[in-house]
Amino acid sequence: MEIHMAKHQSFNPHSSLEKRAFQAWLLLIGAAWRRETVTYTDLAIAMFGTRALRHLGKILGHIAYYCEQHRLPYLNCIVVGKFTGQPGWKVPVYNDKERERVYHYPWFHVVPPSPEELKTAWESD
Repeated sequence: MEIHMAKHQSFNPHSSLEKRAFQAWLLLIGAAWRRETVTYTDLAIAMFGTRALRHLGKILGHIAYYCEQHRLPYLNCIVVGKFTGQPGWKVPVYNDKERERVYHYPWFHVVPPSPEELKTAWESD
């Protein structure tokens, strides 16, 4: 069975970092709702169809700065290394308490930030 996609915008290799941050936001709120962590590798595969980790730091940085500026739990802290089980060393806050805040936050009641809002957060910090 062949799947035909309707004409609409798609994420592609040339999507901007802020559009990719929006995509990551959607993936991460689903993981948070399921009380899961996501490895950097699995996130890259879901987003890019490859294990390439390039740009993930900047993409997750958009989310971190947005969360910080809007006093939200750091959604990006549930992205962890495959072997360490810990987020990257530049993640602003990571501990069990913060991860639980992410898991308990009602993300589906919040309108996701637009790519432009994520870009503004990234550029203003």
